[in-house]
Amino acid sequence: MNGADGNRGIDILIYSHKPFLFPKGLDWLRPMISLECPPLPGLLRNDSGQNIAALGNFYNELTGLYWLWKNQASARIAGLFHYRRYLNFLENTPGASVRPFEVTAPASLETLRFLTAPFQRERLEQLLDVYDAIVPQAVIEPCSIEQQYLWNHAKEPWERFWEIVFGLYPHYAKYRSFLTLSNKFHFNNIVVCKKPWLDAYAAQLFPALEALTKELGFPESQPGKRFQDRRYPAYLAERFLMFYLHVNGVRAYDAQLVTLA
Repeated sequence: MNGADGNRGIDILIYSHKPFLFPKGLDWLRPMISLECPPLPGLLRNDSGQNIAALGNFYNELTGLYWLWKNQASARIAGLFHYRRYLNFLENTPGASVRPFEVTAPASLETLRFLTAPFQRERLEQLLDVYDAIVPQAVIEPCSIEQQYLWNHAKEPWERFWEIVFGLYPHYAKYRSFLTLSNKFHFNNIVVCKKPWLDAYAAQLFPALEALTKELGFPESQPGKRFQDRRYPAYLAERFLMFYLHVNGVRAYDAQLVTLA
């Protein structure tokens, strides 16, 4: 299934590396499976159209973002979820007096009906009449973006990535201290946005990652390690999104993250 019809109003991909409970029959929210996933008839694959599916073990969900950038030229709105992580676009969670930034919900048909209901799509379109992008509600950590990364990941990719970014886009260099000052995090490379915004973002992110990975390559997988060093492109992209939102003055709306369990 190619799926790159080039004529979609809204195209939000649900990226997955394995079979899971997916919504069916929606024209605006659809699963995309990776090369790691056993074949599932009728589902969009990340090796269709122009793609970087071969880098899936390193880029992970970014292969879906790349696919949207390259294949959905006329979409008005585009976005990326994970098989277990969705955004709730409503102001409140049913049954809760205060909306927590993240909730865990059962992986059930009832949960999917709520997350994919027509009122979610209506609210999404209303938000993007006012905002440029929708991201997971910010998590505030007791450390900076840079410190948090270095606590969990290797130092060399971090340092070289930003050297490359500031070399490619010199006007960003004056904002370098944002990485050592900000403690506001939007994790998971989840974003829904106007398609021209996604195009502009991807056109800066992927050349920087390509230059970095050509230089550093990819280390071997380490069984049992939570943060795989070989997946550094996806981890760096999370931080680049935070940086990009700030330095470009993006009008971003923070939506509740729903994790299916």
